[in-house]
Amino acid sequence: MRRQAECGIDCVNDGELSKTNFTDYIRWRMAGYVERPSPGPRRLSITARDETKFADYFAAHPRARPVGPPTMPVVVEPLRYTGQSEIAADIANFKAALDGVNVAEAFLPANSPGTIEHWLLNECYKTDEEFLFAIAEVMREEYRAIVDAGLLLQIDDPDLPDGWNCLPANTATTPPSGSRR
Repeated sequence: MRRQAECGIDCVNDGELSKTNFTDYIRWRMAGYVERPSPGPRRLSITARDETKFADYFAAHPRARPVGPPTMPVVVEPLRYTGQSEIAADIANFKAALDGVNVAEAFLPANSPGTIEHWLLNECYKTDEEFLFAIAEVMREEYRAIVDAGLLLQIDDPDLPDGWNCLPANTATTPPSGSRR
């Protein structure tokens, strides 16, 4: 925090130091899923649109496709938040690091429901919407803990800009209105 403030940053964050992998860290803060051998690449692939548009290239270069993880979490019962001690430790560590540092604001990032949904397979919820709302309810506890601690919450959605690439069924040649390349 001191280094950020010395550099002139007046709205600091924890650098996500407590999160060994931002995309998947929440996996260890929720329950309701089991790990199973992976059926292959994740359901939404960052190269999906390119694989459609440049099929010949990907046929000739199979290693260009993302390799799926060895296991995938599969939701088999209602999701629930179990990361109370982890988020409490994140907050305590962050506040300790802020002690004596003069900044205007401080924020903690937390993963978005849409990003979390990308790496979960659903065998519990009836619809995609129900599934996404269940993830949001799980994350509400983490979001609320951050806000109740007097910190700003950044709901981090690193997949938002690349979501268009993951959906090759949309055959438009340009991104949807309002999005950028």
